[in-house]
Amino acid sequence: MLSPLVQLRVACGVCAGVAVGTTAFRLLVRFRKNRLWIDDILAAFSMCALTTQLVAIFLTPNQRNGVARYYLIATMFYAAIWSARLSIMFAVIRIARTLQPTRFLYFIAALFLLTWIILTVQVFWECEPNPSWKRMKMPQCTLSRGVPIIQIVTDVLSDSSLLVVTSRLFLIFQEKKLRWRLTVIFGTCIITTVVSFVHAAYLIEAKGITILTAAVVEDSTSLIVCNIPVIVTAIIKLRKQDTLPSSPDDLPNFCVPGTPVSETRPISATLIISGSGSHKYSP
Repeated sequence: MLSPLVQLRVACGVCAGVAVGTTAFRLLVRFRKNRLWIDDILAAFSMCALTTQLVAIFLTPNQRNGVARYYLIATMFYAAIWSARLSIMFAVIRIARTLQPTRFLYFIAALFLLTWIILTVQVFWECEPNPSWKRMKMPQCTLSRGVPIIQIVTDVLSDSSLLVVTSRLFLIFQEKKLRWRLTVIFGTCIITTVVSFVHAAYLIEAKGITILTAAVVEDSTSLIVCNIPVIVTAIIKLRKQDTLPSSPDDLPNFCVPGTPVSETRPISATLIISGSGSHKYSP
């Protein structure tokens, strides 16, 4: 029977390994197509945060590194999950910026960043007033019930906002197959909300080492979901018989803002923009 610490490391290693692998594939695809943008940088940052968190988990806890290890795991948890959410938001902005004003989307992204900062600071103002946990054999701060409640609220609100803004964006596409694919791809962000409920439940019940497992699973799931659009798009494009535009990358002005439509690569799709008629492109 494996010890709880070994089980934790195995579970976290597997989950994080899948997340890191999908991110590496995403970055490779975007780099080869010369389409790296802010959303890819944020995904890479999330991968680095998750890797740092995993390294801290694999460190053997003791009195010397215990406190630093705990704070590193806690702060990297928020860094990984919120940078993944920001990556999804900037993927939406990347699509929408040639079709409609994006000021409101940037405002939501700023709220995501502010929430990330507040939740990170909350760890310190919860733990520092009561330093007794720092003398434990395996230091772990006991958080109040307000922390998981705030986590659930922010997770639900952020994921709901992603679903709303992407759903509105999908409505501008007349092509049903493209709209269905994008809806399914971006709709998977609801998975992170489900996983966050599990993590919050462990926080409320203070189930020790299982809290770390749930945290890494939530981070890994968020990063995998963040990478799904690029991975699915790459797989679809391997199907030679599928000639319909299957990726936001096929939209005019997608990578170079301000480029005239006539100078971009044509596509065989119809875009319907509310209040501005329809624009047709044909090969």
